[in-house]
Amino acid sequence: MKSKILLAALSAALLAGTCAAYAQDDAATGGLDSFPLAAKAGVDSHADKIAPPGAVNTGPFDDKTWKFGHRTDAPQNHPIWNPVKLKMMQGGKISSVTINGNDSPEH
Repeated sequence: MKSKILLAALSAALLAGTCAAYAQDDAATGGLDSFPLAAKAGVDSHADKIAPPGAVNTGPFDDKTWKFGHRTDAPQNHPIWNPVKLKMMQGGKISSVTINGNDSPEH
């Protein structure tokens, strides 16, 4: 019982020290000002209608015309590790089966 109380007190002290350290770091870096693209408190940024400067997508969000930009591109000359993707790129046939976990061999 004493060890549980001691462990709880030690955890609380460690958590309080960690929170204080993060608060000091946040104050040193400018707090919320360290996010320059964030909207000011209580102000709607209209980010769903107006894109930030330099954005690939402009205007309101449209899932049919959305472009991901180059962040999702695979590195050049990087080997493909997925054997299914490699086979599909080579024009091979892929087959698959779904097994219901509730089925039994008797059915």
